[in-house]
Amino acid sequence: INNVCRRTVLREWIDFGDMHKVHRLFGIIVGIETMFHSFFHMLRWGLNADIDLLWKTTTGISGLVAIYITPLICCPMVVPAIKERLAFEVRKGLHYLSIVWAITLLFHSKSRIYYLIGIPALMYSVDYLFG
Repeated sequence: INNVCRRTVLREWIDFGDMHKVHRLFGIIVGIETMFHSFFHMLRWGLNADIDLLWKTTTGISGLVAIYITPLICCPMVVPAIKERLAFEVRKGLHYLSIVWAITLLFHSKSRIYYLIGIPALMYSVDYLFG
């Protein structure tokens, strides 16, 4: 996949030669997007007096789990003050919460979520097992 990405126009903005940088960049993007996505859903549900959807539906519950887990995954890797205070082993252990995050999001929506989360998770798993 790395070699395919290096042949696309994306190479103009993303250095696919350093996969750690790519992973970090996309981790930051996913962390920010998760927070914005969650905030605006809760704002909409609150304004429409539907906030109970947050704890009465599979979508709401899985979203709550994701919004609680996301900072535990992202912040120790990105925020310098946290990164300096936590040992690498602790940060790596927290990063494994991404497995729980991915499984949780598989239940978040009935639409394309299996492709958006399942395929990258499968690719990571195959790379981890055989890489």
